[in-house]
Amino acid sequence: MTADEGAFFRHLTERSPIALTLVDADGTWRWSSEAGNRLHGSLEPGTRIDEVFPGEYQSALLGLIGQAARSDTAREPVDLRLRGIDGRWHSLTVSAENMLDAPEVNGIVLYATDTTRLYETRQRVRIESARLDTLIAALSSGILLQDENRDTILVNRVFTEMFGIAADPRSLIGLSAHALAQLVAGDAAGGADPDESRADEIVAIGQPASAEEVFFADGRIAECDYVPVHLDGATHGHLWVFRDVTEQRLILRGLEERNRSLAELASLKTEFIATASHELRTPLTSILTFAHLMEEPGCGAHEREHAMGAITRNADRMLRLVDDLILLASLEAGTAPLRLMPVDLSALVRSAIETWDPVAAKAGVKLACTIGDGPRLSADSRHLHQLVETLFGTALATTPRGGAVEVAAGFEDPYWTIELSRSSSGTTAAGGDHIFTRPGRQDDPSAAHSNALAFLLSRAVVARHGGQMISPDDTGILVRLPLVPPPNASGLD
Repeated sequence: MTADEGAFFRHLTERSPIALTLVDADGTWRWSSEAGNRLHGSLEPGTRIDEVFPGEYQSALLGLIGQAARSDTAREPVDLRLRGIDGRWHSLTVSAENMLDAPEVNGIVLYATDTTRLYETRQRVRIESARLDTLIAALSSGILLQDENRDTILVNRVFTEMFGIAADPRSLIGLSAHALAQLVAGDAAGGADPDESRADEIVAIGQPASAEEVFFADGRIAECDYVPVHLDGATHGHLWVFRDVTEQRLILRGLEERNRSLAELASLKTEFIATASHELRTPLTSILTFAHLMEEPGCGAHEREHAMGAITRNADRMLRLVDDLILLASLEAGTAPLRLMPVDLSALVRSAIETWDPVAAKAGVKLACTIGDGPRLSADSRHLHQLVETLFGTALATTPRGGAVEVAAGFEDPYWTIELSRSSSGTTAAGGDHIFTRPGRQDDPSAAHSNALAFLLSRAVVARHGGQMISPDDTGILVRLPLVPPPNASGLD
């Protein structure tokens, strides 16, 4: 080798970032390049190279040197850690080459690459991954993360529990979108039926989507949000977030039903005020009229007797109306005491039918009934008798001649149900013609008005017993009564 060649290779060695170290077959140090000296400092001849490294790495380094001494084939490098003369810990990847057969070298050459930055980067990635895994595991939403090919990268425990998958979340990693959908459809305890075509459509659009619905056979409802993972204009993943919204939907449905009921109740109470005013004004007017008639000088005994009869009838009518108002107030306030006793509801309905059947025949209305048997319920018989009488009376009074009233009563655990529906000439009544709405007068068919007091009293009786009275449509009424009133049943919702 010429002097120029020697200088050339010396400069390459001195300035190489790879640390070169020459050792004997037993690991005794002989020489290091400048990069090695900058890393571990100058070593004295005869120093064992493994002593430079911490104890946990010494056997790995000696094993590498021993393998190199016994063979001249390439060996797998080892990863070591070393505290350098700069006081910092350095990560090194060290490989060895057997040059014992080269007289100029006659030793084992160690090549050490400083991988500190790579090690620190990997550590940061591991830490961030651990933090992300912890965050995802702690979320109350089900998480599904897919790569650009829609193969599963990550799912959390909430996802598997939501879809009834018994497998460990880590076992799902690598599954394709189709395989995962088949697993969900096959294993889901709730019977989820994922819409793969809709998912494909969302992914094809490539934009975030929210509130996509997933329905389960057991009645649960989940909402799904989708977010594509974009980087440098390309899609590198797909994130799906699932939330069980069953309870919220039930609450919303309940609020909607409650608002509907409150609106209906407000309307009925407005009509009730008008009806009550009319009902009170009519007998009062009659009483005043006949009272003034009796004061007339020419009023004879016959006229006085007739006037007294009219005054008595109208006073009784007012008394019944006031009694109903007082009862309604006490029922709604929950202060009306219930005298509970076993009541045979089927017998009560049959008795009402026997009472009202002649009335229906006279009015030209067909009265049909289906009554089932069941256990006696604990109730106030007076209130239930009034309820049944009111239901039959209003249904017949609001059904035109030629129509029909159908009654069905039976026990469907845990409720007794009474259902009344009307039809007119073989068809259902016109929309808006409520079962508690009286038909208009012959001279003014549009002058129908609501029997609001009867409706409110019936509803209050049912509510006081812990039941429900609803109108599935304008022509029907459905009453549900529990076998035993709850302890705190106290009026309307």
